[in-house]
Amino acid sequence: MQPETQTPARLTGIRPSLNSTLAMASIALSMCVLAYTIQTNQGNYQARFFVLWISHSSFVAVLPIYILYLKLSRTYTSHASLKDDVFEGLARLYVKSHSSSANNQYTAILGSEQIEMNNSVCPTAQTNSQPANSQIPLLSPTQESFDGNSPTIKPDSFYHTTTDYIDEPENDPLPGPSQPNGFSIQDEPTEEKKFDSAVKYVIANKKLPVILYSIMVYGLLSYSLNIFSYLWYLALDFTTISKITAIYNTSPFFAYLFSVLILKHDLKAGKIFAVLVSIVGVFVMSFYHNNDQKSSQNKTSKEGFGDLIVFLCAIGTGLTQTLYGKYIKPPNFHSMMFVNFSTFSLGLATFLLNWIPVVLLHFFKIEPFSLPTLLQLKFIGINALFGLVYNASFIIVLSLTSPMFAAVGVMLTIPVSAFIEVFFESHPIALNVIVGGIFVLAGFALLSYIQYKEVAHESA
Repeated sequence: MQPETQTPARLTGIRPSLNSTLAMASIALSMCVLAYTIQTNQGNYQARFFVLWISHSSFVAVLPIYILYLKLSRTYTSHASLKDDVFEGLARLYVKSHSSSANNQYTAILGSEQIEMNNSVCPTAQTNSQPANSQIPLLSPTQESFDGNSPTIKPDSFYHTTTDYIDEPENDPLPGPSQPNGFSIQDEPTEEKKFDSAVKYVIANKKLPVILYSIMVYGLLSYSLNIFSYLWYLALDFTTISKITAIYNTSPFFAYLFSVLILKHDLKAGKIFAVLVSIVGVFVMSFYHNNDQKSSQNKTSKEGFGDLIVFLCAIGTGLTQTLYGKYIKPPNFHSMMFVNFSTFSLGLATFLLNWIPVVLLHFFKIEPFSLPTLLQLKFIGINALFGLVYNASFIIVLSLTSPMFAAVGVMLTIPVSAFIEVFFESHPIALNVIVGGIFVLAGFALLSYIQYKEVAHESA
């Protein structure tokens, strides 16, 4: 029997262990909490979309910093290897988005080539009279180059004979498991091999469509990121930061909902219960006013409008996080290089495309633009720095886990924000904020526990 060939590390990457995932996630989430809190102060500069444009454009620094880290740690391989790593991740996302989930066919990707990869029919078993060396359109298994690490992709060798999938008889004297017609069940490639074969075909033959598709995806994601982030800053004019933090952190509810609808995740009773508990907490924090702290009708109406803005922001953030999981998290592929490339691409797309809303907001006098003062410039610089840390850390957590798990971790900002209001801004915390906060944290603690058990089960 032929020795089993090891899958090249670059093809699938190395899945981090549970302990490594939790350690990296904890560090990243700690940075998220600190950065999230500091970003609330901008030195009273009113051109907030411009601040977001500066902050999110700074993501372009992530990739050079990561490459510098690789060189300093002497783990840098070569420019070509990193480029191949990135393009394979893009190709996997392209195959994932263009394949038909109904029948596991890849004809939409292969176009006129139309190579059938049907689960129920094994090409070698269709007829006993088929010559052993006849050509049939079956995708070849993963090949390796002379160094055993990088895949060799040759379009002219994409079709192979049936003998390429059958073990040599002299090396395997004992027959393996057979189907009723006598053919080995090993003749039929697995779904993972079929997917990898489609990826190799796309890398070899569809570079331009992959690039154009990726440009479109990162462009749309950059607009989604900036527009919904802008709603968060806009709400600061109408309501308190505690309520903003509480309502904004309902985004994991919507991340879970969109994960079920878009990513086809299972709907589980435990998660639904945790969501309901947190919704009760958010309702108590946002809409209940005790007799000691009754607000004027004008102030209540103003805060209600701010709550609505943050609620829309939470829905959009949950959707954006789910789209991250769909469009920048390649299946069966774990690469920190690709994670940092995705962050870099979001920053580049922001820089090239998202200056347009700044101009439109100024033109319609919604948010007039003016040059910041030196003090405001310092706050903008700090905002950009911690915005870079926050979003880069968040994307790392997202790539290691799931949209909901990443969003759940940001819930730590609730007690931190309340602490800041009490000890730094001398704002009293109402009883409803305390009670609601307990419900929110309890709900998300349960949600985190459920997610932890799922990750532990997958890593086992």
